[in-house]
Amino acid sequence: MQRVTLEIHTQPALIGLETKTARAPIRTGLRPLRLEIAHPRLALDIRRPRVFLDASAAWSYAGLASYAELGFLVRDQSYQDVLAAIGEAAEEGDRLAAFWLPGNTIPDVAAEKPSPRPPFNYGAPPVDPVQSEVIPGNVRGEFSPGHAAAYLGPQPPGTPYEPGALRVYLRQYPAIEIRAHLVDESV
Repeated sequence: MQRVTLEIHTQPALIGLETKTARAPIRTGLRPLRLEIAHPRLALDIRRPRVFLDASAAWSYAGLASYAELGFLVRDQSYQDVLAAIGEAAEEGDRLAAFWLPGNTIPDVAAEKPSPRPPFNYGAPPVDPVQSEVIPGNVRGEFSPGHAAAYLGPQPPGTPYEPGALRVYLRQYPAIEIRAHLVDESV
């Protein structure tokens, strides 16, 4: 007897996938920043006030000497007063030394009163006032304001956008192979 045997071979279909991930742009750095700063300036020019006093006209109007001439006059008169006082002291000493002479006894000398000296005459004050001149001071200022400026540089390039992808393909086609075999079982 003969018998048929079937031999079936199948080949499945294989699907292939290729993927590519999408890339988004990412900035890799900050924009460069440049600052320009000019500081404010203040310059001050200060002139102080001045006062000039002139008393020479007042003294000459009164017929008196100026301060310098008055100083010389006081010096000279003081010198004369000192010399006169020295002379008087010498004469008085000589007189007191001869106390044994009549009319020169110690009680008589003690009863004497000294003669007053007239005070020194410095002169009368001037009638005209002192001439004065006032030069006012001033303050001059120059101000230059400062400024600040900021400049942004260009944006650094980022990575370009790459879209994602998915590719599906058939790697192996499906197939069925059927073989028939006759088997003789009579033996």
